[in-house]
Amino acid sequence: MNSAPDDRELLRIELETLWESDERGRLLRTRDEAGDPPPFVVLATAADGYVAAIAASLHDQVATTLLGAIAAAEMPPRPSLPPPVLVDVSELLTAAGIAAVFQPGPSFLVPAGTRFPETTALVTSSDAAAMRQGLRAPMEANWEAGEWQTLLAGELGPWAVALDGDEVVAICHSARIAGQAAEAGVWTHPVHRRQGHAVTTTSAWAALIHETGRLAFYSTSAENVASRAVAARLGLRNIGWLWTFRPMPDAAPG
Repeated sequence: MNSAPDDRELLRIELETLWESDERGRLLRTRDEAGDPPPFVVLATAADGYVAAIAASLHDQVATTLLGAIAAAEMPPRPSLPPPVLVDVSELLTAAGIAAVFQPGPSFLVPAGTRFPETTALVTSSDAAAMRQGLRAPMEANWEAGEWQTLLAGELGPWAVALDGDEVVAICHSARIAGQAAEAGVWTHPVHRRQGHAVTTTSAWAALIHETGRLAFYSTSAENVASRAVAARLGLRNIGWLWTFRPMPDAAPG
């Protein structure tokens, strides 16, 4: 009988869900429709160790140096504390002429069986086609018409929306999806925030993901207080933190 994955293994699976990699494990692109460039460096810290990944766009010598520095680094006493090696990573990227901005954030697992009472009417990707196709994309959410129809058809993975009458006021969809897991993407209309809709839709989405046999992940940025509050209300399991070095806006990849 296979044992449940530890936090370090869960973070490895989440990284594979967020970004596509080449045969060496180097990050190629974001695993979504846009396929945006990945971070230069990702360090995922858990209580039982860490996982690191480097962008394939970096020169081999730079990547090797970065991985060596990370492999030799000591872990912080808690995953939420910045690893000291982040200073080394920043200096090595700067020395290589790479402009990067650093972003931290917690990562959560949505356990199977997570449930939250519905705050309003819900429609999900498992409902009848007539119910799904009648939904209109909220203008404030900036969904392209074609992308929205692809979502409703279920081609982007499971989703759940909260309704106020006929208006979509909150969405949780599969922002990233791969063979083993999916990552939640959550949006709530500004007028309808702090009413529990993000919690309700995330719970419904996770149930659909678990039905496919996948793990459900939820991650956010350190400064996103509202998103972290959703994780707290759902009682999600904090498996660690993601520390990413992303391309500086308008900076060319290294």
